[in-house]
Amino acid sequence: MVLHGRKRLSRTEFDRLPRAVGWTYHYQDGVAVITPRHAPQAAVRNLASAGGVPDRSLVTPAPADLDALCTAFAAAFSGTPEYAGSRPDEVRRSGRDSLCTWLAGRRGEPRPESRALLDDGRLRGAILLVQTRTGPHVDLLFVSPTAQRRHCATRLMETAFALLRDAGCHTLTSSYDLNNRASRDFHWRLGFEDLPDTETERLRRGHAISERERRQSLGNLSPEEEVGMLAAIGLHEHTLERLREQGLENHFRLAEILAPARISDPVQPIAGYI
Repeated sequence: MVLHGRKRLSRTEFDRLPRAVGWTYHYQDGVAVITPRHAPQAAVRNLASAGGVPDRSLVTPAPADLDALCTAFAAAFSGTPEYAGSRPDEVRRSGRDSLCTWLAGRRGEPRPESRALLDDGRLRGAILLVQTRTGPHVDLLFVSPTAQRRHCATRLMETAFALLRDAGCHTLTSSYDLNNRASRDFHWRLGFEDLPDTETERLRRGHAISERERRQSLGNLSPEEEVGMLAAIGLHEHTLERLREQGLENHFRLAEILAPARISDPVQPIAGYI
């Protein structure tokens, strides 16, 4: 749960607050209660056109690095939308669970192209890859705040691009939460394309419709902005109709893409991305 600071708001002030997709907004006892809504969006990168060369300063993570990776995970995710309202010990415990799951291969066999970031002799982040039925997937990517804003996450991802391409892989999948705009922008900047998904398309369409109605009721929606909102609504409706017509309503769901696999298993490519 995220409160809009400690400031009490009038109903009119609450209604004028900007809204973002992937969040729910409630007015309660004079306070805006803004809650992240878990809505994962799958994305794919065609490795044939991906840039990047391997960064030889990155190291291969090992089970002995678990505690150091937990520390970096907790530092990276504390205060993020995924862990809004969580205590530091809860974030660290979740990180340990996720890292142990990766090491055990429960979300797919760990790929040898996984890399960790050393900074001043300490592990400060990692990109941890697994094998799924559609090929390699970014299981975890995190960088602690002490190493952020130095393109470290980009170095990790571009190294993964290069190593996977050298290993003969054609695509890399990843995911981000709709409520995490920074993660979305990072994926888009590195060339990932969102995979059309019925649930996320409905959520985005619903957000666009409610935003248009809210702005209309406030009287501050310009004609140009309304044209853009109507275009977005139409695009989401077109995508949903296309998924229905082609029988792909569940084809690009994250749960379908992320079916665990072994590296030696035959890959089932994502249609249109190979």
